[in-house]
Amino acid sequence: MAMENTKLMTWTSDEIEELYAECPRLAIALLQLLVERMIELGQRIESFSVDNIVRRLARSPAYFAPRTGADR
Repeated sequence: MAMENTKLMTWTSDEIEELYAECPRLAIALLQLLVERMIELGQRIESFSVDNIVRRLARSPAYFAPRTGADR
């Protein structure tokens, strides 16, 4: 659920390939974002397997703060 008016953009894979060809810096930026998210997901999966619920809950504010615009 969005907390404010939101617009959603979608692109086909062909449109993304055209954007990459026209603007290689965009391709690099999107790849960097993808790598950051993959690293974060790996850390979260690791946390599920090694940390207890108390430790995971203690980390929640730091995880959600950037997504809500709050300070850590």
